[in-house]
Amino acid sequence: MFSAWQHVVLDIDGDTKPDVQCDAREMHGLEPNAYDAVFSSHMLEHFPAHEVGRVLTGCHHVLNPGGMVLAVVPDVAGVMRRMVAEGKDIDDECYLTADGLSISFHDIVYGWGRMIEQGNGYYAHKRGYSLKSFSTGFSAAGFPHVYCHAFEYDLTVWAFKAPPTEAQRKMFQLD
Repeated sequence: MFSAWQHVVLDIDGDTKPDVQCDAREMHGLEPNAYDAVFSSHMLEHFPAHEVGRVLTGCHHVLNPGGMVLAVVPDVAGVMRRMVAEGKDIDDECYLTADGLSISFHDIVYGWGRMIEQGNGYYAHKRGYSLKSFSTGFSAAGFPHVYCHAFEYDLTVWAFKAPPTEAQRKMFQLD
């Protein structure tokens, strides 16, 4: 479904050479109704709670009337439940990445400590999410059709400005 789409990258960091250099909190200044979809992977947890609504309404602003958001954040509530159930400490390893890097429960909740220690404050997490808080944020931002699922250590939301098509329902397993 996405193979024919043009991929446009937005980033605040000009060193990454994004197509659109912009702070996600300022998307209201971009052209309205310009995009079919917004994909956000592990970005929303880097904003304080009082700024997340501005980011989400900015996403709503740039989407065309049939547009959708697919967003992923850490499942802090689920990670904490797992940590307690397994009798682990917050500094214990939660999992290994495909590259063999150890990720602790602390990294998931507060941000990747290794990068923060190296001076990259962008990796600090400023907001945690549960299934309820994540889906509620999108509804409050004006998305009338919100589907949220927990998987492993992440929460995924599909938020639509219009009812999802049958193809979207099937592809994203929304039923």
